[in-house]
Amino acid sequence: MHENPALYVNGPNKRLFNKAVFWRWMLYATLQSVLLTFVVTWSFESSSNQQGHTASFWVNGMMIYCAVVSLANMEVLFASNNYNWITFFLNFGSSAMFFVVYAVESSLTWIPNLYGTFFYFWSNANFYLLLIFLVIT
Repeated sequence: MHENPALYVNGPNKRLFNKAVFWRWMLYATLQSVLLTFVVTWSFESSSNQQGHTASFWVNGMMIYCAVVSLANMEVLFASNNYNWITFFLNFGSSAMFFVVYAVESSLTWIPNLYGTFFYFWSNANFYLLLIFLVIT
């Protein structure tokens, strides 16, 4: 810090975090959530599984949750300054753990609202298209 104080000027001058930056982040998060909710609801609106059942409120909710986990992990990965095997392991491990926990929840019969919804995703083309859309955006 004493050798190159110009690198630390941004902090005390509040250039990186101030009210304008905070509200820009809030606006960006709100727009992302509205777009995400709209796209998921629209894409799963008319989809049905092999038994002919249409997507329920719980399927849409879990798909939105899956998208939020994926987006948050991608944001963390893109915002990172250092990349090593630990970073990738923790980032992708977080996403993998979501799918593992969701698969277990979906297989439990005593959670009737989520029962079978995990396998509904994997048999639906809209799920894959939505994941591709998330990566592109």
